[in-house]
Amino acid sequence: MSNPTCTNPDERYGEYFPYALSLTPYNDSDAMFFYPAARAFVEKIGARWEDSAEETGLQSNGCDFELFPDRLRELDDQVTKQVFHCTDSGRSFRISQKELSAYRRHGLPFPRLHWRERMDARTRLANHPKLHEGVSAKSGTVLHSSFPPGSGWTVWTREEYEKEFN
Repeated sequence: MSNPTCTNPDERYGEYFPYALSLTPYNDSDAMFFYPAARAFVEKIGARWEDSAEETGLQSNGCDFELFPDRLRELDDQVTKQVFHCTDSGRSFRISQKELSAYRRHGLPFPRLHWRERMDARTRLANHPKLHEGVSAKSGTVLHSSFPPGSGWTVWTREEYEKEFN
């Protein structure tokens, strides 16, 4: 049975969901980190783009993080009603009550960076989805790995690994 709402013959079941169904705007998703795109292109492919807080009028109260105590127990819950500026990007952000409770529970300091800046810093530490040609440290067989040559990681073929550890 064909899809009666499908107007494009190239659209088929089993493919990725359309961008229009995404709950997250493209510019706030991990896709933006791995596949950066301009707003015009994002809108052309049917994905959502969400303006930043500065573009939508969220104004900071001019809070100076230097005056903030590192221990959150010393902070009043009123900080959840304030707007802060990221020390790196200048983007405005707020801290929710749940975030504040989690920081207190885990003994973490008050964040000075916008949440997207914090996520981007974590993502930069991740192994990026790129394949490099290399050789197995065990047999010298040519293989493809996500670890670049000279990174210091020992890489074997799948068969060598399974034979050794299974």
